[in-house]
Amino acid sequence: MAEGLSFEQSLSDERRVNCDAERRKRKIRRVIENILAYALATQSVMAVGAGLKEKNKLPPLPAVLEKFLDISEKEIEFIEKTSDPDGFFLRCYLGKEKIAELEQNWRTARTEDNETMANRQSGETAFSNPDQINIDPEWFKTFSVSTFPDNWVNGEVDSVIFRDEAKEMPDRYGIDGEAAAIATTKRSGTTKVNFYRGAGTDFGDVEEIFAHETGHANDWENDEQLSFRERKRFLVEVAKRFFTGENTVPFSYVEAIKNDDQNEENYLKIKEYWAEICEEYFSNPDYFAARYPDDYRLVHRWITKDYQDFDPVIAKMKRNFLRWYFTDNGQISANWEGEFTELLNRSREGVEAGSHHSLIYEFELQYKNSVSGTNQKE
Repeated sequence: MAEGLSFEQSLSDERRVNCDAERRKRKIRRVIENILAYALATQSVMAVGAGLKEKNKLPPLPAVLEKFLDISEKEIEFIEKTSDPDGFFLRCYLGKEKIAELEQNWRTARTEDNETMANRQSGETAFSNPDQINIDPEWFKTFSVSTFPDNWVNGEVDSVIFRDEAKEMPDRYGIDGEAAAIATTKRSGTTKVNFYRGAGTDFGDVEEIFAHETGHANDWENDEQLSFRERKRFLVEVAKRFFTGENTVPFSYVEAIKNDDQNEENYLKIKEYWAEICEEYFSNPDYFAARYPDDYRLVHRWITKDYQDFDPVIAKMKRNFLRWYFTDNGQISANWEGEFTELLNRSREGVEAGSHHSLIYEFELQYKNSVSGTNQKE
């Protein structure tokens, strides 16, 4: 080495370029790892950085990492000092184009309060042709507007259409087979749910499918009661849970989604993951809360943001009651809510407070006893 020259100054131009590029690459990787570690640590009590790595808790860097290697020094400085590590987390998994598109849509979206939603003239959902696939319109309308949070359906879903036709899964999902139902959203934010033959005619199946599709109508893109900040927070929480969370529900449908664009595939997966955990929350709340408590809390937190008194276990029992009653009687009683409340109160007498599984089981027994008693009198 020539006297007075540093190691790098003594390198040939070619080797110096390679050295600079490697150093730059390491720097960018360190920055990205630190931010991803910070984002993960917001849902963990573990330390950021080395502590996470030592415990093998650092989420795997996505394949799209390489595209960040050409960012400018100014961008690196911004990332290092950024107060928005969550935004960078989303950019890593979804791409800056998708985030820019979402943020633009959020800036122009309406934000309605509860009173406005309740009073909106166009708020009542229209139901078309449920008899085409042998679903009784009276039962479906009663179940859909009476067993979900206020404005979860009315105000967010403007129409539900039953079509006596088969519908293939959209190409972007990379899944062969028929779709049971598809939710499509207008620019105004309201959603149309189309049911197809793939939904079948079983009441229980239709209930679960509807819970899934209304999850789409109430996500970070479509819920009309969210501010810009809330929409972004919502997406961040679901994305973190899906990409870095532990003990998430293993949905084979979500994992089967394939798209040539990795960013698009990632986005479709978190959209469907949210809809799937909504389905579990409404359809199996007691088991869901016990087996996957973090997934349950994620859904419950966003639902009870506006509807603090909503209890998915009571809603599930109400849904069961409507299905059982309609199956046994061929119609819905005009006083069904009073009959439900009477059965619920009787069920509560024999169970411990807060023992939801026991309450659901006791409620079923009380219903069967009431039907048996009626038949004996007749």
